[in-house]
Amino acid sequence: MMQIITKAQAREAGEKFYFTGIPCRRGHTVVRFVSDGSCTECKAAQSHEWYSDKPRAAAKRTRWRRENPEREKANRDAWVSANPDRVAKSQKDYAERHPGRPAAACRSWYHRNKERQQERALEYRNANIEQARAASRTYNKANPEKIAAIARTRRARAKSSGGVHTAEDVADIMKMQGGKCAYCRTRLGKKYHVDHVMPLALGGSNDRSNLQILCQPCNQSKSAKHPIVFAQSRGFLL
Repeated sequence: MMQIITKAQAREAGEKFYFTGIPCRRGHTVVRFVSDGSCTECKAAQSHEWYSDKPRAAAKRTRWRRENPEREKANRDAWVSANPDRVAKSQKDYAERHPGRPAAACRSWYHRNKERQQERALEYRNANIEQARAASRTYNKANPEKIAAIARTRRARAKSSGGVHTAEDVADIMKMQGGKCAYCRTRLGKKYHVDHVMPLALGGSNDRSNLQILCQPCNQSKSAKHPIVFAQSRGFLL
């Protein structure tokens, strides 16, 4: 048997519900809302009926989210924090159903919020400088070709040269050259140089189409020479 408490007593006590023991007009003897005196059973039935109209309910939710973005974000963040396992499973299932889409969405978000993300990354690095340096050393050691491509892009930007390329581009060029130097045809191992066919100093691009793989002696000999001049010096062109 529930304890009898009037609406006034419940409001004074800061309660959300009260119970008089008297049935509502539909015969429900349950607690009622202090806010408007409505029966909780009637309210639940009314909500069920209203939300059964899914398009109308969806439109209402959308409108509420648009009008209350901060509350919506707080609610979403609270739910995510309280349900990490469900979130992880949902993300895994989505990735399996749509391979490649999560990564594309991340890239799209990053480009839309590039400055914001860079600021966050800088704040984290400054607050965790030793961990950040250790992570950088580990990444650089594991990805030497990517770091080299970034360095070449930075050098090209400093010379106001256009074009970019990736470590994958370099690997493809190496494969196309059969793993040999483009000039002397020496078999290349892990020690090789990525050369700009038309040097950056002479207006060459940093694009993949302007790259070739050379051995160290050929690259050092070529330096910033025009490709035709260097080829003539090697007897390839008259």
